[in-house]
Amino acid sequence: MTGLTAALVVEGRVPRAPALAPNGRLLCYVLAPTGRMGDHLDTALWLADVEGGGVCRRVTADSATESRARWSVDSRALYFLSDRAERGTPQLHRLGLGDGVVVAVTGWRAGIIDHLPLADPDLVALLAEDEPTERESRRVRDRDDAIVVGEREPRARLRLLDSRTGRVDTPSGFGDRHVVALRQRPDGGPLAVLTQASADVDYGPRTCRLHLFDTATGAVEDLGPVEACASSPAWWPGEDGWHLGYVALTPPLLQAGTAVFDLALSSRVRRNRTAGLPMCPTELCQTGAAPLVAYRAADGLELDGLLVSPVGESASDGPFPLVTLVHGGPYDRYADRLQLFWFPSAQWLATAGYAVFLPNPRGGQGHGHGFAARVAGRVGREEWTDTLTGIDLLIAEGVADPDRLGIAGGSHGGFMAAWAIGQTDRFRAALVSSGVTDWGMLAAIGENGQFEAALGGSTGWDGIGPHPHDALSPVPSPAASAPRCSSCTARRTPTSPSAKPCTSTGHCATSAPSTSSWSTRGKATRSGNATTNSTCCAARVPGSTAGSGPDRGCLLRRRRSRASTSERVLELCREVACRLVAQVPVER
Repeated sequence: MTGLTAALVVEGRVPRAPALAPNGRLLCYVLAPTGRMGDHLDTALWLADVEGGGVCRRVTADSATESRARWSVDSRALYFLSDRAERGTPQLHRLGLGDGVVVAVTGWRAGIIDHLPLADPDLVALLAEDEPTERESRRVRDRDDAIVVGEREPRARLRLLDSRTGRVDTPSGFGDRHVVALRQRPDGGPLAVLTQASADVDYGPRTCRLHLFDTATGAVEDLGPVEACASSPAWWPGEDGWHLGYVALTPPLLQAGTAVFDLALSSRVRRNRTAGLPMCPTELCQTGAAPLVAYRAADGLELDGLLVSPVGESASDGPFPLVTLVHGGPYDRYADRLQLFWFPSAQWLATAGYAVFLPNPRGGQGHGHGFAARVAGRVGREEWTDTLTGIDLLIAEGVADPDRLGIAGGSHGGFMAAWAIGQTDRFRAALVSSGVTDWGMLAAIGENGQFEAALGGSTGWDGIGPHPHDALSPVPSPAASAPRCSSCTARRTPTSPSAKPCTSTGHCATSAPSTSSWSTRGKATRSGNATTNSTCCAARVPGSTAGSGPDRGCLLRRRRSRASTSERVLELCREVACRLVAQVPVER
């Protein structure tokens, strides 16, 4: 058996995106590397003979990015996207199974985003942006990639390709809307088309509409608005005629579980098909490789996760050093599948002698809308104790060594890792990858502002602070960290270093001289009439299990200066990096 090495992780290849031919005889999949060398990803298409013992053969070279394999309705041709002609600009290609010849069928200068072979064997639906004008081409050459709202915003439009002539037509019935997804009715009828008012990732998903498009006449029927982030349209026949289903966020929240919605075209009645069910639409792959960790949260909520043991070991061979990998999202889920990626992953750590805990705390997929919506405005609260409860269970069962614990994650998982080391000193090392450290700043300058505000609970412009998101941020804004007067609610901030005297006492602590213009959220102490601050970890929040003194239980040191929030983040990252470098090696 070949050992798992770093080179194999980075340079290995894995099958993805399987597509079964309509006749059920061939399976196409993309063989893609786990990492990428250079600016482009080189993939290849493979065919597996389902009826011939699963024999596989490569049908394209791995010298281009090739993806989105779709079969023609008669299973005689395979359409796919490839940038073999011009790297970074994918075009539609067709592989004829009879002669094995690959032919480029489009030369659209903006490239093709997606495609769908239709019931008419001569028609293919395309999703593509408008071809660039000369002025726009010059901007690309000059690396001027600014996008001005309302002025030539990039939008994917529905286009029809006649494969006999190569002609591409653009129906006009959708106006200036951005097309998200489409699906043809199984009997060759109209297309179901989901659109948004814009391709902007914050505004667009909140403006979804559903349409019907007749490929023969070009007529468009608007079926009205649908829920946020609608995707995956699908048809199904009922006793009352055709129904259209799609997946979208459960209203009215923007941070919630997805649901399956069903629209009866005859009556125009729309229903939430997953309402009241303990599930959200997601696809899981059972491999039997990782045992399920089932447990209850402190409030009785049923939870689960996965445990990956060190290579050649079982849970009974512990205790092991344990690394907890928190997933992102938070609307995501650890499914029982191969956990091997270019970022810290379970199988990779298991080869180094670590046990790996993959928790699925509240806020994620797989347990219904109510489960997913529980973290809205409460990130880092119960989802943190959910994770810690799972770790404690593994310690109690002798799987994990309480003195050798680590935690890591990316995106929302990175937030949880940063949050964890401000709550407890139990972790010997932590890794924060693209994590959230200030929910207010993320809502203000991130791409998904309103969605992030739904998680953090507020924005910086929701009146005078402190705001709810400040208490949920590992590195809160300076204004939220300023000390309060003991007799009033005044705060001293960098722009307001003093406050009017309290009417009750005639003086205010925030108006007194101080060694710093604002304080961190460390332990504040009084010295005469001045307010000073210890350098205790500012990441700690009320309810923390860390020590209360300036030295006891303090994980991160904070400078008393006019440092910006960005500088504070860098300071935190440096401290975490130091802990990673200084971690104790695995002792077996």
